[in-house]
Amino acid sequence: MRAESPKEVAEALAKAINAGDARGALELWSEDAIVVSPDGSQTSGLDAVSGILESLVASGTRMEIDLRTIHATEQTAVATGTLTLTAPAIDGRPAFVSRGESMVVYTRGSDGAWLVSIDFPWGAGQTQTQR
Repeated sequence: MRAESPKEVAEALAKAINAGDARGALELWSEDAIVVSPDGSQTSGLDAVSGILESLVASGTRMEIDLRTIHATEQTAVATGTLTLTAPAIDGRPAFVSRGESMVVYTRGSDGAWLVSIDFPWGAGQTQTQR
């Protein structure tokens, strides 16, 4: 997958996860990507990101990304928005819905396509989880 803007990266990432395509989702990340946990610890590199994406797909979790702001230069962008993860339904109800204010740093790859470099999914505010 090739994304021509940070917004396209977010759209393609959610689409790939929702389609069960962890490999396609992984193509949207830089090789030295970092995912920051709510406690501030970080997971680094494509192998670690792959594990996260594969877990989301295996669990059947649905992803929605709503970008509100994007500030970009030619090579780097910072975006904020809302990330919503919804677990598969059990007895007609979602097992959980987790919604958080996220912050993401995007960079251009060597081919000019935009990629996720640093993902702080719960980084710009408080996370709400419902069961």
